[in-house]
Amino acid sequence: MMETDYTCPFCENPTNPTIDGAIWCQACKCNVPRQYVKKAENFREKYFYTHVKYPDVIAVMMKFGVLQSYVPATFLNAWINEVELDKAFLICRYESLENNTKSLEEFVKRDDFHTDLKELDDDVLILAHEKNRANKWFFWFDCDVSDCTIGRFHCLKHDEVIRDFESFCRKALEIPLNSIRGWISWG
Repeated sequence: MMETDYTCPFCENPTNPTIDGAIWCQACKCNVPRQYVKKAENFREKYFYTHVKYPDVIAVMMKFGVLQSYVPATFLNAWINEVELDKAFLICRYESLENNTKSLEEFVKRDDFHTDLKELDDDVLILAHEKNRANKWFFWFDCDVSDCTIGRFHCLKHDEVIRDFESFCRKALEIPLNSIRGWISWG
């Protein structure tokens, strides 16, 4: 193998270009097209090198670095209960900040055993990780339930990912993680 100046965008290990110009990482086994190895402008660009809208092959969609949009909330429900939550935010997309603040206050007070995120009346963004903290998940539960977003990526810099996610959600209300318990679902 030859030495390069490329770095894997997921695990940040040194990488080597392949014949087709992609970047191949020995550490996390990802194959990233060269045009996606760049300085990102925001959270989604930094951690997801591909964005697929209306995916038609759900079984293949959970590859690292691929962000899937316009998927049903029920699909996110299947994955959210297999990870540990890092951060959760209620964004003001459909409702006002005042209405979302009231909704969040009521949500936190409830004593339900299981969590229905739909009770929040607006979109919910969640960052989570697998047992291996470097394997991250991004969930965007949309009130429209048919156009949610999910993605999986790999990054060893946990604190940096948290900061990037908080910055991405800067105009949102943080949901206390202790108020999300039991079986998590949307609707």
